Amino acid sequence: MTPIQFYAIFIPSVVLFALFIWFVGTRLYEKVAPRTFLIGVLILIGGIIGGVVMMFQPFVLEGFKVGFGFVFFSLFAFMVWSHVQPRTRRATPATTASQLPEASGPGGESAPEG
Repeated sequence: MTPIQFYAIFIPSVVLFALFIWFVGTRLYEKVAPRTFLIGVLILIGGIIGGVVMMFQPFVLEGFKVGFGFVFFSLFAFMVWSHVQPRTRRATPATTASQLPEASGPGGESAPEG
């Protein structure tokens, strides 16, 4: 494979992966619960660690192949999942500053201005 052929495949692949990350990130923006997001992150980190352990174990050659697949999939999935913004708590209308009652002095009198 010549360098031109390599770049002709590699660059569009990177661009397509970046577009996929953008698409997933915008579709799931603040639509995933924080607990679900955390569980996803922990599963993917566990997949990365598990794959590395399987790759470095000296007993079975098949463990290396499976471990590489785990690391490969988990890393790419983590790159996508890390661009998802989990849902955040929003202020309820009762707790916004514009709707809080004005401060009043003793006996229900308004606080003096100035």
